Amino acid sequence: MPYCPKCGKEVLATDQYCLNCGQSLERLSGHPESPASTQLISPVRAMDTSNLYLIGDEGLLKAGTMLPLVALPIILGAALGLLVVIYSDFGNWVAMSVVLALIIAPIVGAYRARHLSRLVGLTREELASRQNVRTIPWSSIQSMRIMGRRLSFKTATGWYSTTIDRTDADRLAQKASSELGGNFAAVPEAPPRFSPMAKFLLLAAAIFIITEGITFAASLIPFGPGEQLHYTNLYNSTETSLSQSPTIFQQWSEIFLNNVQVALAGFVPAFGSLILSLSSYNTGRVIQVAAIHFGVSPSTFLTLLFILPHTWVEEVAYPLAGALGLYMFTWRHQSYAEFSNWRTRGSTKVALGFASVALILAVAAALEVSEPSLSIGALLLWVPVVIGALYAYMKLKSRIAAALS
Repeated sequence: MPYCPKCGKEVLATDQYCLNCGQSLERLSGHPESPASTQLISPVRAMDTSNLYLIGDEGLLKAGTMLPLVALPIILGAALGLLVVIYSDFGNWVAMSVVLALIIAPIVGAYRARHLSRLVGLTREELASRQNVRTIPWSSIQSMRIMGRRLSFKTATGWYSTTIDRTDADRLAQKASSELGGNFAAVPEAPPRFSPMAKFLLLAAAIFIITEGITFAASLIPFGPGEQLHYTNLYNSTETSLSQSPTIFQQWSEIFLNNVQVALAGFVPAFGSLILSLSSYNTGRVIQVAAIHFGVSPSTFLTLLFILPHTWVEEVAYPLAGALGLYMFTWRHQSYAEFSNWRTRGSTKVALGFASVALILAVAAALEVSEPSLSIGALLLWVPVVIGALYAYMKLKSRIAAALS
């Protein structure tokens, strides 16, 4: 089935124009002569989550990019060593697993990038002779389309979708058009309604609203059977642990590590949002217990908490971690040039992104241990917090936008 060269919709071979956009299809009807061949001076590289495609004049070479078995003992050995160290610090299997992924993913990504660079350095004949490399000639491609960076093509075994560099799109389109004729379509990419950074911030804002709504509701609604005793014990245990920390630094360390565990759990893709919701419920219940302990209403205690800067800094960090965990799915679609550059590689973006969240939580913990000794003067801490937030935003705005694009 041919496609419209303008909009990419399927058309009949006998159609004279596209019913969707009105494009003339005269050259697709009848039995047109084969168009002149267009040469690709250098192959176009495309990638999906597990394969590298080299697209040249003879067709496509599909090479698997999974790590060789020789790399597994090294990675597993490093993972087991980190397992002991991290578990002794965190004591939380969920948080520990995420930390392992954050540490190992860039290492695996770097190893895989080196492996890919060696594959690209081979001639077509050398690459075709390797194991797990499939040759796909142009004659076996039934249809192909390009939309922005996305390259999709169909063979007898089904549809395949890969990512190419934008700079390669035009010359690949010329080659595909000459080889496939009406079975190729360059579909205009619809302009995005929001920038990648705006989408990320909107996602974080949605998580913030939901989790804060759960916290407020849990702090105000009456306890269920047995809940008050459970959360009273939890509150007393936390207060006892902090009171036994003799120095401010030890208090900061305990608060920081606890908050990082929550953020790490929230970072888990898909399940992280559920974990953050459960954590927000527990926080609301503990707030209600604290309000009873100090003899004030939960609404009054909530108001006092949200007047202090540490609450906002901490509560903003968790949605950022949750949004980062959800947004990382989009980083699976990278071109070869992006993956080969560690600054734009998805695994590195994820690790650096969570490091920023950890830094925010470190600031929040420092504010929390400082506020009690300052009494009403703790409100003055808003000044450096606001200045620091504006400075960080202005400095990192372009870098964040580039990382999310």
